[in-house]
Amino acid sequence: MTDEETTQDVKASEELESKNAENLANKFRLIAGEEIHMTKKPSIFAFVGMYGLGILVLGLHFMFGRAD
Repeated sequence: MTDEETTQDVKASEELESKNAENLANKFRLIAGEEIHMTKKPSIFAFVGMYGLGILVLGLHFMFGRAD
């Protein structure tokens, strides 16, 4: 590879990256000074604690809802 090819590759990747950043800024309606650090979806295990709390609350509602 010559220096011109690597320079062109770098410019192309920078253009693509800036275009992606602009699309994400429009998607999330960012204001001045905000930036996006990560755009991945969380795994199912990220919310296991919340699922457990929801099941506990549901169980308490069933238990005390029939206390008549």
